[in-house]
Amino acid sequence: MVVFRAVDVESPENQHFTKRYELFTKSLVVSESEGGKELRWKNLEKVWELTGDPKAFHDYVESEVREFLRRQ
Repeated sequence: MVVFRAVDVESPENQHFTKRYELFTKSLVVSESEGGKELRWKNLEKVWELTGDPKAFHDYVESEVREFLRRQ
């Protein structure tokens, strides 16, 4: 199952995500969890390079998510 969850990392209760995912700005992180435990994650770092090109952005995110799911 794929779930999208927006998280405000500037909120005190969510600041641990900044450290866990080594974030320095807003980001898109793909994560696999099982039984409440995170197994692996990947930061899709190129999203900001592609914000001006919606098709390239969509293609990149789709490709990265598919690859992430394939490597389960």
